[in-house]
Amino acid sequence: YYIAGSDGAKREKVFSLYDFPRIPPSSNYPGTIYKKGGAVLGMLRYELGDPIFFQALREYLHENKYGNVSTQILKDKLEEVSGKDLSWFFEQWVYGKGWPKLEIKLEERESAHYKMYVRQIQPDSCGLYTNLPIEINYADCDSFPIYRIFKVNSRLDSFDIGELCHYDGDIINVNKGPTLRSLIEVASVSIVS
Repeated sequence: YYIAGSDGAKREKVFSLYDFPRIPPSSNYPGTIYKKGGAVLGMLRYELGDPIFFQALREYLHENKYGNVSTQILKDKLEEVSGKDLSWFFEQWVYGKGWPKLEIKLEERESAHYKMYVRQIQPDSCGLYTNLPIEINYADCDSFPIYRIFKVNSRLDSFDIGELCHYDGDIINVNKGPTLRSLIEVASVSIVS
């Protein structure tokens, strides 16, 4: 919704969540802040897990009630509670601009066994994304749905999918599973037998 929505990136242009421009077509409260911000918080929740994410938010809100806060204060609290260095996450999603744009190719290696290639094709100005989770959904040969999460870490990554049979509808779905929604744009999905 952020990428293609009428009050998101297509209208406001591409900018970071941090220190965003406050001139038209943006504003003091641009759609990007709400839509990209919400998506980024959802991905942060996935990265940390619910117990740690919500504990950190409770502590952050309690310690900072009636005061002024900054992105750095939030990052520090999340890192303190989780014990993780989240610099990479904030650099990509808060301080960086844009989002990953992916080309996905399924290649049959042997009868009904596939390998998936994920290529990042976003402009160089948007950087290279690492630790990027994408959820893939497909059906096994008995039409039973399978949901898998893969972490993309380079310009081109490959993953073994295993057995994959054709069925009515799409052979795979990207970013439509029950676990997470990554802020990605899927440029194309192709299948090579």
